[in-house]
Amino acid sequence: RRPLIVCSAMIDQSLAFLDSGIGGLPYLDWITSRRPDLPVSYIADTAHFPYGELSNADIIQAVVQAAVKIFSCGTPRILTVACNTASVAALDEIREFAPCPVVGTVPAVKSAASIDNVGAIGVLATAGTVESAYLNRLVSAFAPGRRIVKVAAGDIVRYVEERWLD
Repeated sequence: RRPLIVCSAMIDQSLAFLDSGIGGLPYLDWITSRRPDLPVSYIADTAHFPYGELSNADIIQAVVQAAVKIFSCGTPRILTVACNTASVAALDEIREFAPCPVVGTVPAVKSAASIDNVGAIGVLATAGTVESAYLNRLVSAFAPGRRIVKVAAGDIVRYVEERWLD
């Protein structure tokens, strides 16, 4: 496996995105289409790809290690952890030492609950995400009493990541 990242001056003051592969590229595309004037950095932690197949402890270790490496290269304006699995596992740990704001991508339970207040809410994600305490807290906070259908589908993640050019 390749090293995590080689330091680049581009990280300093950029909008930085971290994922284990390419899953975060839609977030990068969204921001660059709206703010092409802002510098961006995309860090794919291919040494630990895919995060969804790691234990929770290994995810935390890998994502924290990636963040430490990013911050050793410079200070982004903001770090986006562009992966549900990494976000639900390691956001709190990264925020403890990050020199910039850190945002994550988490299941859209709040949004889903606000659209329809009676139907079931489906969460299709990696096993690490659907089994996380973080997801349970989202459900308790924004969809109490709602039927939540959680489906672990890590094989879909791997398929998309490996065949994205097709």
